[in-house]
Amino acid sequence: MEQNQGLQTPPPDAGALKSNGIALASMIVGIVSAIIGCFYIGVLIGPTAIVLGIIGLKRCKKDPTLPGKGMAIAGIICGIVGTLAGLGMIIFLIVSLLKFSRGMPVSPFGP
Repeated sequence: MEQNQGLQTPPPDAGALKSNGIALASMIVGIVSAIIGCFYIGVLIGPTAIVLGIIGLKRCKKDPTLPGKGMAIAGIICGIVGTLAGLGMIIFLIVSLLKFSRGMPVSPFGP
């Protein structure tokens, strides 16, 4: 009889891990947009994170064994934060420029 000398066949589907790259991309882009949202770029990349997060959530709902639901939600939330931060900075810039052009003191806390 022949013995199998240390060679084992891997079980079926060994190493075939499922992943949700869209959810991961959403989280990464969302975090970046939240961090640099105060530099107006959050308005551009925040919605990208939101769309990627929604697509990632839809994939998780379609295949419940697919990981990444938390990453997709984090991407959506960070994308919203980045978008709002960017919009807030744009509004602040416009208001400041308008006040400065009229010779009024610039203060975000009132007239």
